[in-house]
Amino acid sequence: MAYETFVLKNGLSVYCEPKPLGEIAAHVIVKAGHWRDSIPETAHTLEHVIGAAAHVYGEKGSLNYTDTNALTKNKVTVYYFSCALPKHLSQIMGNLTGVFNPPDTTILAREKGAVTHELSPQLNPLQDFSDEVFKTIFPIYGKSRPSIKERLTGLDRIDRQTVIDFWETHYRTTNVVLYLGGDINPKEIDFSRFEMIPKKEVIAPPLFFAEEPLLKERTELQAHIRNDTVTSITIAYQAPSFPRNMTFREGTAQGILLGYLAADHGPLYQRLRDELNLCYNLSIGYEKDIGTSAILQFNITTRPDKQAIIEHEWGTTLKKISKEGIPIEILEMIRDYQQIRRAHAAQQFTPEGIFNEIDNHITEELFQSTIETITPEDVAKAAQHFVDKPYVISIALPK
Repeated sequence: MAYETFVLKNGLSVYCEPKPLGEIAAHVIVKAGHWRDSIPETAHTLEHVIGAAAHVYGEKGSLNYTDTNALTKNKVTVYYFSCALPKHLSQIMGNLTGVFNPPDTTILAREKGAVTHELSPQLNPLQDFSDEVFKTIFPIYGKSRPSIKERLTGLDRIDRQTVIDFWETHYRTTNVVLYLGGDINPKEIDFSRFEMIPKKEVIAPPLFFAEEPLLKERTELQAHIRNDTVTSITIAYQAPSFPRNMTFREGTAQGILLGYLAADHGPLYQRLRDELNLCYNLSIGYEKDIGTSAILQFNITTRPDKQAIIEHEWGTTLKKISKEGIPIEILEMIRDYQQIRRAHAAQQFTPEGIFNEIDNHITEELFQSTIETITPEDVAKAAQHFVDKPYVISIALPK
């Protein structure tokens, strides 16, 4: 991956990814998100306030044609312009310097209202049940991850000083990355407006999460909460993640396993949909960075009396893969797909790839060479990890 990195005198990191795409993108990435909230939704609410000031929301004049947004994640808050013409780079960079201006708290009430409207549709019995399941799997991290109810309640407590304190603590030049990609020449870019921002060192302490206790037994949770005639079932595990508690090769094999299980040509679809006619579709979810752990979820919607057979077929499929691995032709197909993915990446902005290379030393070459050498036995080992591992099965039934 071709990119350049450097640091301005005020400590602001710059990542440039020149590509002849005929367009540009610019992101400002603040290394603070939900995990830094003292009151739930503080980072998210500040994102809305700052997003308005940086003109990634609302009226943008001659930049109204661009793709713009901001989003708050656990670790970061991102403000971006994309699908923009190179001639507008200077204007976009000028807008994004607004991230470093003190928040305009005169619009705080308006933006809190917007966040309320964003979250309110998620306030329902199914989400409440999902929150209960999550706290069962992750009893320690679950205490620090607020439910939708807690997030909405937190909004009421956020005041002017709350957002100013968060901005003062985290929106510091040494805690921010500027990403520029596309038709750019880093040597010709004028960074003067960013260089004029006063240097501010990081003052927030490192994050710490206590180790999650391992699940000791299969746990079942049921609730009659659906307004229809079907049942949704989720089987969820505490899962390993790279680089914390698995190697990159193990993580790659696990990713191949999950892709195989989720594929519409894979064994779960073939058995549960085509042979047993128990579902229309199913999904496999994986999320890392859950405190010290990660979560693997198998989700399916089926008829109310089919829980036992669904659970049996899931376990049987995992056991079969743990003994046999996956067919070599599936591995070859995955390698073919990776070639297509690389071809697409060459025509796209890839800031996540740069972060992954810088933070975790995962280069495109390493990823490709690992994919080329993964064996059916590697995938079998990944499946074996979950075969006898305790899990939580949650069953949402009709009222």
